[in-house]
Amino acid sequence: MMDRIKTHISDDTLFVQVKQQWDPPGIRNWMKYHVLISISCPDLLSVNVTNSNLDLYKMKQKNLSVQLRGKSQMEIESYISDFDSIFVRQKDSSQLKFEMAEDMQGPGIMYAKVLDAQVQAYSLLDIGHFRIQNLHQTIGDTAAIILSGYTLKTTENIK
Repeated sequence: MMDRIKTHISDDTLFVQVKQQWDPPGIRNWMKYHVLISISCPDLLSVNVTNSNLDLYKMKQKNLSVQLRGKSQMEIESYISDFDSIFVRQKDSSQLKFEMAEDMQGPGIMYAKVLDAQVQAYSLLDIGHFRIQNLHQTIGDTAAIILSGYTLKTTENIK
């Protein structure tokens, strides 16, 4: 598998390319439902993912921008519970989930001052562990956002 993955860094951007090759259907299905790339990085400002399964661990950034396209799945595991701003753009049939790191003590509640989400097509955004002060969302007819009860009660434009 490693011979199929090429990486390089340009300025402040890590590029990861997985070369396509002909695989039997069983291997393609396995790859579709398993995380092939896992990044542990405390200082990451933005992520752009297309047709990939990706997990981010040990995140410590208070500001984050995420773009998901295609049939992508991503989980972000954070070592902090307080965020200043999070920007999410999802298209196609992507899924994004935010979680607190398992080894962190406490109830796992996360806080965000501002969360701006554009979720389109058949995408799903799971921010159910967040208490969000200022939520700006644009949701397509077939997309979904999982919110906490606190966020639902305090958001003006959701009734």
